Amino acid sequence: MQTIAIQALDLLPPVEVTFNDYARAVLRNLAIANPTDPNNYHEMIADIFVHREIMTAEERTDLLVRAPLYDRMPGTITHDPELTGSSRAAAYRYLDDNRDKLFIPDHVDIIVDEVFTSEKMVGPGLFQPKQIILQYLWREDLALVGTQFGSFNGKTTSLLCGATMVFDVNGSLLYWARKPGSEPFATASVAMEKVKQAKNSLAPRRQP
Repeated sequence: MQTIAIQALDLLPPVEVTFNDYARAVLRNLAIANPTDPNNYHEMIADIFVHREIMTAEERTDLLVRAPLYDRMPGTITHDPELTGSSRAAAYRYLDDNRDKLFIPDHVDIIVDEVFTSEKMVGPGLFQPKQIILQYLWREDLALVGTQFGSFNGKTTSLLCGATMVFDVNGSLLYWARKPGSEPFATASVAMEKVKQAKNSLAPRRQP
């Protein structure tokens, strides 16, 4: 229960959390904690999520496809992962230096909501490698234009955006759950790349 249901909470995005986000986090955490899956929990749990209409059959198929378990932390300016996870100030420097690869607009203020190190068990006396959980936020001003907004047409509201990034002490990216905004990204090339990948912009790395 701890591995399947509780540990997955660390993988949720910091804003606009949905049941689908939780379903993806559960499957991803299982892939990290037990990649061989001898009891076939991944497929069984994915089937339940589909049955309860928390995810689609297409999403289930994509998430169960075999893919690399680890990936490199995004960014062209490298930071020591343990140092990044040691304080909000260090985490901010990593985020600010790599805005273009993290899809964070140039002009917004980044808020490091949480950064901490977690050591998770996979069984009695058995631990995973230490994980660093980094949650960050920013706000964007969003113009409401259109009759569908009624009396709010022409007004401006504040949109809260952000992400949760989970990586290990070696700098391997384990998970990245994003809730992007609508502002242009830091560079045109990254913006175009984001458009091409829009379908998968909120998806984790696919796992068996």
